[in-house]
Amino acid sequence: MLIVPLSSRSGWSNPPWLTILLILANCAVFFFFQADEDARTADLLEYYSSSGLYRMEKSLYEKFLERQGRNEDLESFRKASARGGAAAVYWTIEGDAVFSRMLRQGTVIPRGSPAYAEWRKKRARLVRLEKDVPALAYGYRPAGFRWYTPLTYMFLHGGIMHLVGNMVFLWLIGSILELACNRAAYAGGYILAGYLSALFFGLIYHDSNIPLVGASGAIAGLMGALTVIYGTGGRVRIFYSLGFIFGYARVRALYLLPVWVGNELLQQALNENSNIAYMGHVGGLVWGALLGLLHLKTAGPAEEDCGDEEEVDETASLMEEGMAKLSALELDAARSAFSAVLDREPGNIQALRHLLRTEKMAGDGESWARTALRLMNRLSSVPGGEDELVQLYREYRKNAGRGMGRELAFNMAMRFAGAGALDCASELTAVLMKGPGHRNLPALLLALARAFYRQGQDEKGLSCLEVIRRKYPQSPESEAAARIMNP
Repeated sequence: MLIVPLSSRSGWSNPPWLTILLILANCAVFFFFQADEDARTADLLEYYSSSGLYRMEKSLYEKFLERQGRNEDLESFRKASARGGAAAVYWTIEGDAVFSRMLRQGTVIPRGSPAYAEWRKKRARLVRLEKDVPALAYGYRPAGFRWYTPLTYMFLHGGIMHLVGNMVFLWLIGSILELACNRAAYAGGYILAGYLSALFFGLIYHDSNIPLVGASGAIAGLMGALTVIYGTGGRVRIFYSLGFIFGYARVRALYLLPVWVGNELLQQALNENSNIAYMGHVGGLVWGALLGLLHLKTAGPAEEDCGDEEEVDETASLMEEGMAKLSALELDAARSAFSAVLDREPGNIQALRHLLRTEKMAGDGESWARTALRLMNRLSSVPGGEDELVQLYREYRKNAGRGMGRELAFNMAMRFAGAGALDCASELTAVLMKGPGHRNLPALLLALARAFYRQGQDEKGLSCLEVIRRKYPQSPESEAAARIMNP
């Protein structure tokens, strides 16, 4: 069973760059650090076979199983070793918690035995070879715990399909969460979920000596955080697969948590001896959910649905419809389409631009003026676009024959002063100085004065400073004006 949330919230204006870096880090480790892992593993197993350790430990393990009365395990081991040779023997012994611990402790062969010294020497060489295999050296093995392996294991993978599968999930889930959370919290949550996932696995399989590798625990943590952060209100568009049955559905994000946990528990029950760390995944989900709760307590709930592709597609469809109608000069239909986009996204700059063009072509001066005000208000609240704002203001001033709100006039005057459009900035400043004025008018006058000085218009700059000193003598801007006038 496969469930994948699909996200369309990120874009090139705000890319999920941290998720991209995590994916690149995993890929770099796999394709460079683990590039020759198969060859190193083959060297390890070749030495295990040619050195005689294979035959020695195979015999010792068979006697151990006989003493334990594990006749079925003994029969299975003999069949596996007949088929798989040294590799089957090595991994079977590594997977037996009790016997592999006895090997590490050196208690399998009595220390006084003539064979002990030879076995010990060969075992020491094998341990050195194991340190050259990334999965064995940096994978998480609870029986041989090292503090760093619960961190390093999550950047290692057992094969290309293992890597691809994990990176697909990391992209789909991570790109949603990265935009919903503070990036530092997102990165910390990812690492912490992966670390705690490994420790949870180690609590249950504390004698395991088979290395645990892969980002699955950390990604499961992201899934747990996702479902909690978006709660019952946020909807996720998912791809699901049940054998040969697959398709898309939209569900509330919270519903994914029990589905995922139930699936992992079922797989664990059906595959008790599998080398897939289902319980580590469950641990990651639980810790991720707790981290999600912590995020809710500190940052509040997410404001948007995640992966709402239907809404994005409908907005794009409306924009395309509006453009087609505008090209065909069906102005009423174009106006309706662009207005529908703005009903959904009031701050959509592209829709405002197209609607303004439509109103201009229709010759509806009143509607054009209202739309121009909306677009100027939007442009004045986002960085960049000063040239467009200046051009639109000048056209509005020429054709509209009406004023604008004082807040918008102030914002635009500040933008114009910064952009060097001093005729527009001066005009709006003069308008604001009539009547009740604006609470930040001293700041605007100071910005305008500095802009005049930058352009070499010292007299006009001095005039602005004198107005500040005369009309707002108690303001901080008055002190700044005095320093400029008397350096």
